[in-house]
Amino acid sequence: MELELLLIWAVITTIVLLLSFVTLIKIKKRLTNQINELESKLKEKQKSAYKMGVNVTSGDYSELLGDFALLSKYDQIITLSTTAKNASLDLIGVNEESLDFIEIKKKKPNGGINPLSKDENNVRRLVEEKKVSYKVFDVELPKGVTVEERKLRERKKIKENLE
Repeated sequence: MELELLLIWAVITTIVLLLSFVTLIKIKKRLTNQINELESKLKEKQKSAYKMGVNVTSGDYSELLGDFALLSKYDQIITLSTTAKNASLDLIGVNEESLDFIEIKKKKPNGGINPLSKDENNVRRLVEEKKVSYKVFDVELPKGVTVEERKLRERKKIKENLE
């Protein structure tokens, strides 16, 4: 009787261990698949970020080269400063005959062109519809605004005050 109980216990223990082992293998496989999927997504994001950085840099180079190429065409090239991430206008060119609003676009490697953005098309529309004006704004700084150098105490005095 005791031997039969021991045998039953051994069979039950073996079954439980086998089920545990199979469960652990399935969990490991699932986790390995999840890790591989996350690694794949990370590689794609890294590739995308690198490509975006290259595109932005080459776009900046194209814009800079375009600035210099236009110097001989205009008496003045006015570069625009903006707080917008993607400004819809790069330069203003001025010569005796015209005032030109200029957007510089980088050509695609296959010779294709990059389309104008929604904001760039809006600027183009405003110019074409002659909804352009020359304005002067007078700014007066408020009174009482001062900038003064701070008088620092000598270190010796500070040390004496601490003791």
